[in-house]
Amino acid sequence: MKQRKHDVDVIYEGVLFDIAADKLVAGERLQSQYLMAIEQAVHPNTVLKAMNRLSDEGILGSVPQSHRFVVPRAVMRAKRKAVALVDGRLFADVADAARAGYSDDQIMATVRDAIGAARHDARNGKA
Repeated sequence: MKQRKHDVDVIYEGVLFDIAADKLVAGERLQSQYLMAIEQAVHPNTVLKAMNRLSDEGILGSVPQSHRFVVPRAVMRAKRKAVALVDGRLFADVADAARAGYSDDQIMATVRDAIGAARHDARNGKA
């Protein structure tokens, strides 16, 4: 059974995925940590930990006592990290399906269904 993802990881990955999808662009100012905490229904320290991790990795910069922003030279690194996270999940899920007895055809059908659902959600603003 998979363990629930920690809130810090969810926020960290959310920012990475937003950069990968060009929802956050180089130099863009992030919303305040307080507002992000309210939106995510977490304690502000949880957001602070995720932002510090992204800053430690050089993906976010900061203006002391003001805001954080996407570091322009780090955009491609953030995109590579997002791809690596997704690849890891896909490989793990396919391995789980194979261990559970799914045939290759069943796995491929499930992947095709997931792609179709994701595209539908993206067209309808649910992505």
